Amino acid sequence: MYTRNMTCPDQTLARQCLKEWGIAPIEINVSLDPDAAQILLELVGSLSVPTIVIADENNEPIEPPKPIGANRITRNVDRGSIISEPNRPGLRAFLVKHGLYPS
Repeated sequence: MYTRNMTCPDQTLARQCLKEWGIAPIEINVSLDPDAAQILLELVGSLSVPTIVIADENNEPIEPPKPIGANRITRNVDRGSIISEPNRPGLRAFLVKHGLYPS
């Protein structure tokens, strides 16, 4: 899960939900890691946090993110192996799809 130092309601919500559901993400703080910030820019097109990535053993998305249409926001859009700024139902559905939360 990509995060930053300055927290926001979306980041707080994602942390609360994941804790409640017994999921311990690996947090990558883009405020502290410029390389991670660049990777997030390449994956999402912005520094949208939280961005949750279902990754492989090399910390790469398990599949390339689905493209986002022109002028379309990324908030709560399931892009396959990536979701940015999800709301509670969106995060739950994303995790269910990936077998990380019981359906």
